[in-house]
Amino acid sequence: MRDSQELCEISEYTDAVSNLHGADSESELCNLAVGSASRIYNTNLVGLWLYDGDAEELQLVSQTQKGERLFGTDIVYEPGNSASWEAFENSEVRHFSAGNNDDMYNEDSVVQDELIIPIDEYGVINIAAEESDYFTDIDVELAESYGEVISHTLDYINETHALRVQKERLEEVISIVSHDLRNPLMGARGWLEEVQTQCECSNLKEYFERVFRSIDRMDTLIEDLLVLADKGYVVKNRTALDLNAVAKEAWNNVDSRDAEIILCESTDVFGEKKRLLQVFENLFRNAVEHGGEDVTVKVRPMEPFCTSTRVGSQNELSGFIVEDDGEGLVADEEFDIFDSGTSTSGMGLGLSIVKRIVEAHGWEIEPDTSPSGGAQFKISAGEKSVTPFR
Repeated sequence: MRDSQELCEISEYTDAVSNLHGADSESELCNLAVGSASRIYNTNLVGLWLYDGDAEELQLVSQTQKGERLFGTDIVYEPGNSASWEAFENSEVRHFSAGNNDDMYNEDSVVQDELIIPIDEYGVINIAAEESDYFTDIDVELAESYGEVISHTLDYINETHALRVQKERLEEVISIVSHDLRNPLMGARGWLEEVQTQCECSNLKEYFERVFRSIDRMDTLIEDLLVLADKGYVVKNRTALDLNAVAKEAWNNVDSRDAEIILCESTDVFGEKKRLLQVFENLFRNAVEHGGEDVTVKVRPMEPFCTSTRVGSQNELSGFIVEDDGEGLVADEEFDIFDSGTSTSGMGLGLSIVKRIVEAHGWEIEPDTSPSGGAQFKISAGEKSVTPFR
């Protein structure tokens, strides 16, 4: 008879785990955990307490109707006054049975057998019966696992909630950047253009150009910030793209001033065009801004590698390189040029965006020094590539 009951417990446990994973909130999870425990152990005496750090006590958040009828709703456990607190503090399942003459805290209680299950740092769930020797060793083992499942699910719910709050704040920042910053910037540009048309002072031309460049720079930073806040750079539509064609289009989108671009032998890369354009545009802007207005930028494929030892196999592109003959990168081991939080570098957000898009493709990017002493960026499939170049 008991074997049959234990099989039912295992079946109920499996269903319970599935149900717990479907909870969307802490409150819903606690109610599901109490209800599932009641079915698993076939008892109507189950309660769950969560730890309140401010009050330093375990507070009852959910229980069965029979438990509420017998014990009420104002049950609080504090340090040193209960077995429940000891189980919580020691992170150890406690099993009390009147039939074994255990030193129970309340000998007058109708509870004759009880499991107190810690839920890591969250609290405890107590499962009780009105008859002695009700719970077996298998029940105790199952209880340990059940507490861990509740704990892991609470972890997931809290992390999901934190991400949801972070997403809402991010959307608020994006809204502010999109409208509250961009609109005044557009207004400033308009007024400056109006002043320029009415002012015939040739000696002010250089100053007008400087202000326009500053406005352009601010607009670029705003655009970069919006891209950086985009939802994870998900690369959805990979297609075979001509490397030089994408690089040439990106070059035409950038204010290259007197800079020159050299496109070497072209080949195909397997990626999303919109994202790859952003990579090239940001690398080109970085070269012009930090390498000088007359810098020469070169785009070339990396040495191919053979993906098969079979006769007749074709070589595949292992990556490509964007390099220039400017001043080169900062030689500092503690300096990460891809860190958007590094404000002293003057790099802005452009390179941080480049790295994110590259990694979203499953590729890797490595900064280096070009043969002419300028900056070099090697973008390769890498060992962890999910979708390599082809």
